[in-house]
Amino acid sequence: MKRSVIAVTVPVILASGGFAVADVDTSLTVDSGSSASVSMVLEVSTFVGSSSDSDSASASVTGDAEAILGPGDAEPFGQMSITDLSLDLSNTSLDFGFYCVPIFGCSVTADLSVTNFNLGVAETITAPIAANGNATFNNALFNPSFSFNADIGGLISAEFSGDFDEAAEQT
Repeated sequence: MKRSVIAVTVPVILASGGFAVADVDTSLTVDSGSSASVSMVLEVSTFVGSSSDSDSASASVTGDAEAILGPGDAEPFGQMSITDLSLDLSNTSLDFGFYCVPIFGCSVTADLSVTNFNLGVAETITAPIAANGNATFNNALFNPSFSFNADIGGLISAEFSGDFDEAAEQT
């Protein structure tokens, strides 16, 4: 009895033009030797006003991701969803100067060391795939986590460290 049900059902599905199409699940890996530019802006506000500085450094990147390509199971794919992401950046250091006067230098300095940096996605992110093969994930919600140590010098001398693990929108 089961064979006749299958035999009758398949022709009906084919005659109606319908068939099952599934998206393609894929694993992605960062190419060996990849790097990223890490930039950070810090602003300090005190009773004498505010001061800001920025620094950037290059860091090597390793990692992987799980993605879904679709719609359907054949190229050209029109959409990409990243369901899991783990990008690890090598340890790096950034240097900042605040309340700087050209002749005298900066009255406050900060040397920031960042370790164990990982960038993940806080939720699945989806974007259309452009004709050139690029996908831009606007307003993606990422989950960066890292440990840091800050050595403050100049008029103020202090050292503090901690961990950061918060969801953050890209800017």
